[in-house]
Amino acid sequence: MKTIEQTYGYDDVAIVPGEITINPELVDTRIKIDNLELDIPIFASAMDSVVDPNFSKEISDLGGVGVINLDGIHVRYNDTEEIYNEIASASQENATELLQKIYSAPVKENLIGDIVKKIKNSNSRCFASFIPASTKRFAPVAVEAGCDSIVIQSTVTTARHNSKSLEGLILSKIVESINVPIIVGNTVTYNVSRELMETGIHGILVGVGPGSACTSREVLGVGVPQVSATLECSSARDDYFKLNPDDNDDKMYQYCFEVFRNKAARDNGDNPLSANFRMILEIDKSSFDAKLSDEENFKTQMYEHLKNYTIYFI
Repeated sequence: MKTIEQTYGYDDVAIVPGEITINPELVDTRIKIDNLELDIPIFASAMDSVVDPNFSKEISDLGGVGVINLDGIHVRYNDTEEIYNEIASASQENATELLQKIYSAPVKENLIGDIVKKIKNSNSRCFASFIPASTKRFAPVAVEAGCDSIVIQSTVTTARHNSKSLEGLILSKIVESINVPIIVGNTVTYNVSRELMETGIHGILVGVGPGSACTSREVLGVGVPQVSATLECSSARDDYFKLNPDDNDDKMYQYCFEVFRNKAARDNGDNPLSANFRMILEIDKSSFDAKLSDEENFKTQMYEHLKNYTIYFI
């Protein structure tokens, strides 16, 4: 018999403070997605009601990024200001019919490049969102125009895609053919997260119907409270990198060097691994692994020890 598991949202749990006090100047909010770095880990949602080229400039200047919806009104209409005003002035009774009419207009492919170039010309990062059905056709157009990252997004997105085309959307092929970071979402489960990671994408978006006020929960009746969804997906991430440590060797060694150098200085030989710690004290980061006599065994010990520090390779 199938067991129904309890799930938790943020209202159901307490976020407990940590055990270390840190000075503000030591706080680092930067985040890396493949070769891209943001000063703050904030993504403005790929919604026409949130992000336009002007907002992309504002949030980029603050260190985050606005994800522009390149399936939305910005690639269907030359004059979006008129469309926004029409939506804002619509009554609640007529809003749904009006939105259906507005979004039934075809996508103008030339506007994809125009929007990307407008954002890039303002000296801003450009992250662009496509639904799975339009990704193969339009994502290369955005990248050619200078887009920094592609976000493949729908209410629920998985690695297995059915369509009328011969093979559907194969994420591994998109990763190979488009030379920018690929982020995919949304998902809430361990298995789907692992399958997405195995395709070689660079990030996943977590969350489907996380609360009672969410449209997905209200209209479709599907969703998982966000704390449980986050734990499921982060567990998949941790297990993926445990099985694929070579994917993150450079980053792993950088962490290892810094953590073990400090740890060795404190241990004074009391820890059974201190002899190994001391081996790397005088070795340059860029070359220390080549000088280790038992590299594979040492890598395993490094990884096992780092788990005690809750340092995850993401």
